Amino acid sequence: MLCVGQATLDHVLTVADGIVVGHKHVAQRHDVVGGGLAANAAVAVARLGGAASLAGVIGDDETGNTVLAGLRAEHVAIQLVQQVAGLATPFSAVIVSADGARTIVNHSPSGLLAQPCLDLGEVVCDAVLVDGRWPAGTTAALSLARHRGVPGVVDVDRSTVDGAVIATCLDLASHLVFSEDALRDLTGTSSATDGLRRISRDT
Repeated sequence: MLCVGQATLDHVLTVADGIVVGHKHVAQRHDVVGGGLAANAAVAVARLGGAASLAGVIGDDETGNTVLAGLRAEHVAIQLVQQVAGLATPFSAVIVSADGARTIVNHSPSGLLAQPCLDLGEVVCDAVLVDGRWPAGTTAALSLARHRGVPGVVDVDRSTVDGAVIATCLDLASHLVFSEDALRDLTGTSSATDGLRRISRDT
């Protein structure tokens, strides 16, 4: 599978109680792990025994090097991951409270998302998954899937906010996967059933 989109380094802080805005909290645990929807999907495929590659854009920095090392260790092909000088690799602070709820603060330089995509013409894959964060990568990957006649899956998240990217996803994807928040934001209805009907009507 070809996964296209964001790769991050996540700092996961586990706290004993719920988060109160404006208060100080003590973390019971701190873990540093690879993150990003597309990168996590690629790792999941590789762990299940499949062939996975990631196409994305990160910074040419130590954080980026750590992300790439983690992907290599998980047997994800990274030849299509670009490191861009002068830009920082995306990272997140993930606060996990006692009830399992997650509060996420992410930093992703906008300059990364403006980067072009490498040529995907020689990529061998039986499916494509994109997270919709990277316009050039989203268009190239879904166009590849359409041309090859393989599934083109979009995991639509609230962070997929670019109208042109959403239009590309609706036009080219064979499968759309929504979080409840993303479906509500895109369709303007709190009913998942009504929201899916609207998406079905428009695709």
